[in-house]
Amino acid sequence: MIKIEEILKGIDVVSVTGKVTATILSIEFDSRKVTKGSLFVAVKGYKSDGHDFIDSVVKSGASAVICETLPVNPDKNICWIKTTDSAKALGLALQIILETPLHPLN
Repeated sequence: MIKIEEILKGIDVVSVTGKVTATILSIEFDSRKVTKGSLFVAVKGYKSDGHDFIDSVVKSGASAVICETLPVNPDKNICWIKTTDSAKALGLALQIILETPLHPLN
């Protein structure tokens, strides 16, 4: 478990809106794995674009979303983190979690 503020310190952020006090239980880039408390990172891939699954992860209970393009009407109960490079932000967020003392992955 990590506070969103800790993740924000380590990534390149364009803007942050919504619920910035979120606690993150997991980081996911596969929308099918998102559960309540997840941070979803919308990464543009070769065959699909994570941005196409943002509505789905919101319904699945994501606490926060890192993306390059914000939805037209973002849910105010979610922390929306806009960045210029979601793939880079994913790597940096994972690094922050792995370096956090007492995190379950350590």
